Amino acid sequence: MSLQPHLIVLTDLDGSLLDADTYDYEVARSELENLQIRHIPLMFCASKTFAEMVPLRQEMKNVDPFIVENGGAVYIPEEYFSEVPENSVQREGFHVIEYGTSYQNLREGLRTIE
Repeated sequence: MSLQPHLIVLTDLDGSLLDADTYDYEVARSELENLQIRHIPLMFCASKTFAEMVPLRQEMKNVDPFIVENGGAVYIPEEYFSEVPENSVQREGFHVIEYGTSYQNLREGLRTIE
């Protein structure tokens, strides 16, 4: 038995999927639709925050996991997988896996070394 390969597309946003000047994605629209038709996940991976990513995903009708703040966290829609991802917390309809240090811990660390 051979396993079928699973495809996934990861993309940056600013200057990659989105036009660097206008933030428009019209040039890529047909390919985005093609990915949806073929059920190939499209994961955004950007420096943007969660609050910046949500409206973009809604506008582009993207339902796949996404990566924020240059890899600081992965947001996975709650119903995306049949099992809850390990080491995740639930927040605003997503399972969130955080890789970065919290703002509070950073501030405390900076106070300590000050």
